[in-house]
Amino acid sequence: MDFRGIRAIDDRTAYLMSAGAGDASRIYKTIDAGEHWTLQFTNTEPKGFFDSIAFWDAAHGIVAGDQVDDGAEILTTSDGGAHWERQKTLHALPNEGSFAASNTCLFVRGSGEVWYATGGRGTGRIFHSMDGGRSWTVAAAPVRNDSATAGIFSIAFADARRGIVVGGDYSKDKEDRGNIAITEDGGRTWAAPDDRPKGFRSAAAYVAGMWIWIVTGTSGSDVSVDGWAHLETVRRSLVQRHELHTIGLRLGRRRARHPQAVWPARSWTWTASRSARARCSASSVQTASARRRCSNAWLG
Repeated sequence: MDFRGIRAIDDRTAYLMSAGAGDASRIYKTIDAGEHWTLQFTNTEPKGFFDSIAFWDAAHGIVAGDQVDDGAEILTTSDGGAHWERQKTLHALPNEGSFAASNTCLFVRGSGEVWYATGGRGTGRIFHSMDGGRSWTVAAAPVRNDSATAGIFSIAFADARRGIVVGGDYSKDKEDRGNIAITEDGGRTWAAPDDRPKGFRSAAAYVAGMWIWIVTGTSGSDVSVDGWAHLETVRRSLVQRHELHTIGLRLGRRRARHPQAVWPARSWTWTASRSARARCSASSVQTASARRRCSNAWLG
């Protein structure tokens, strides 16, 4: 089985989604921290292909899949996965589908709000529902869609208004055109930001409480703390060692010079130990020498 998505509800309960044509797309559940898994659902659509799974709470969840019968295959549950119901969706464009690259082409918030994103030649749209997938609206985004391997791969929101989509062409992962769009109105409209990631990106996440966006893909990762006015490319060793602190400081100072940024400034203390936090907190890097000491300690 090709497992592409997992969602944890608590320390014992989680859902696992496999992707593949027809009955290779399945949903499993554990209630004992992974000791045992129960098959909850098997896709009976020969043309079906699951792309992403998400849950609003322990009972209510949603799965997004490629188009079947002229529309995306959207399934929802209201009883913790015991039953899954197909929801009616809007008309899909020819060649339109979602990408199962990172389990992030689907995003939920609140008690019933959901977005999912698509790609493919001539497509690349964001679908939005406020009622748990029963009704939908759709908007286009300026992300490249010039081949079957191009489009939107990931979507994330900071709140009800501010969100991003990322993608590009995974077969040309060093190319950086048309790989990001942002919204400030809940997804009704999308626009390209001032700066963009340095290549194809397949996953995006917002770190709540730290006001930081992270996007990643096969050609690298980028972070922003000023509403995408500026990006900072992250070295692979940086990601592996969780050393985003100094990058955050640099971007934070940039944001102070851009009051129009949509995310508020804050102190940066994402470090690995208490002594490091004291050494590299925002209050301790007010001088150039202190900043150099902090940078040397964490960037090597």
